[in-house]
Amino acid sequence: MVAETAAAATGLRERKKLETRTALRRAAVRLYLERGPSAVTVHDICEAVGISPRTFFNYFDTKDDAVFDWDHRLVGHLLELLAARPAEEAPLEALHRALRASIPPMVDDPGWRERRRLLAAHPELVPKLLHSNSHLADALAEGIAARTGLSPDSLYPRLVAGAGMTTVRTAIWSWDPDSPTEELLAMLDSCCEAFAAGLPEPADARGPGRIAAHGHKPTAARGPAPPGAPDGGTGAAADEQPDEPDEADERADRRTDEQTGGESGGRAGQRPSSASPRS
Repeated sequence: MVAETAAAATGLRERKKLETRTALRRAAVRLYLERGPSAVTVHDICEAVGISPRTFFNYFDTKDDAVFDWDHRLVGHLLELLAARPAEEAPLEALHRALRASIPPMVDDPGWRERRRLLAAHPELVPKLLHSNSHLADALAEGIAARTGLSPDSLYPRLVAGAGMTTVRTAIWSWDPDSPTEELLAMLDSCCEAFAAGLPEPADARGPGRIAAHGHKPTAARGPAPPGAPDGGTGAAADEQPDEPDEADERADRRTDEQTGGESGGRAGQRPSSASPRS
């Protein structure tokens, strides 16, 4: 009986702590959105929740920590989902499926969409978000290590965890927070499938990378040919013919002939011989 009472008291205490933590996070995000990050103080957040600054610092070290706090139950849920994936499933695919299943409750977390809007309005906060997410990357690396029998500090688990974090981050940043959650899930699927396929170039890509990938050689700029080339070093193709003289050239030659009393040659077609007559 005593043990049951103690357990109930502990459960109530933990629940109240979680409620206070959640209230601080929501208030911090809301105030950041309303006033801008630099205009909000710890005192403002405490006043909104009805607690003292001393109590605030029992939960967070800074006001930014309150804004970017995760509901740690969601992290635990993600790790449980990863551990429950079939053992024969490839690690990256298992992580994809676990991440996909964890997104709906994450997006439904009160204030999550507001925090997404906050980051869109104040991109200078993104590095702080990435720092706050480092513990999640570490937790995912441990989950991948458990599936593969590798050390969490070895390269492969950290690489797979980093790939998973990148796909989620890319999908979230490409998603409109006012859109249905299904659109976010579809974007996550596309990101994970592209990673698994080796990031092939999209069919609608444009640019020099696509030309190289599909074996089409760009037309090279024409330059001087090496000595002995069929075009005589002019850079023209071997089968190109010299331009025919036009009427303007012929008229110019005739005027020159009239003035000099001789034949100009060269342009009209007959080239005068430079050799001396035989004696």
